[in-house]
Amino acid sequence: LLGGMVGIVVLAVSHGFVDWWIGPRQFAGVAVLSLLVASMVLNHWMSVTTSALFSFGYERRISITTIVCGVITLGATVVFTRCWGLVGAPLASVLGLVFVGLPANLLAIAYETEVTIKSVLLAVVPWGWRFFLLGALVIGLTRRWVSSSLLGLAATSVGVVLVYAILMLPVIIGPPLGVYVRPRAKLIWKRFGP
Repeated sequence: LLGGMVGIVVLAVSHGFVDWWIGPRQFAGVAVLSLLVASMVLNHWMSVTTSALFSFGYERRISITTIVCGVITLGATVVFTRCWGLVGAPLASVLGLVFVGLPANLLAIAYETEVTIKSVLLAVVPWGWRFFLLGALVIGLTRRWVSSSLLGLAATSVGVVLVYAILMLPVIIGPPLGVYVRPRAKLIWKRFGP
């Protein structure tokens, strides 16, 4: 959830921030930015699945998967950047994670938790469709309007975080996360509420 929020803010303000900080000619483009955000979010997912597998004692598998994913990503980066330029590097990272790292980890998690791979993937759907919907909306809006002032960037960041939080509220308070969030929210409400 937090990685997605950071990704949405990055999508919303990076173009304007680059324009403000070092000039518009230095912005790599929406495709590079979108793939970098996708790579970041997928790497967060990979990290979470790796931590889960570590708790199941899969240290060797984690090492092998990470090495294979890294080698494939490195090779694809060399080929893709020669073919397509800068966009090739984050594309290679996304492909390495989607075709090597995440499948290996998710299959092991499905095995250890005695569920199907489909149910493991379906667990992220409530977050995923909201993230992609808001991401597409933000990308569409930034194609029409980009703030290059510090105040505009700050306001955009706050606005996007609020929209993201509202959109993700059902995920935050629903199962399985809600079991942990609701009691703590009640304590905070008792302490600071009216």
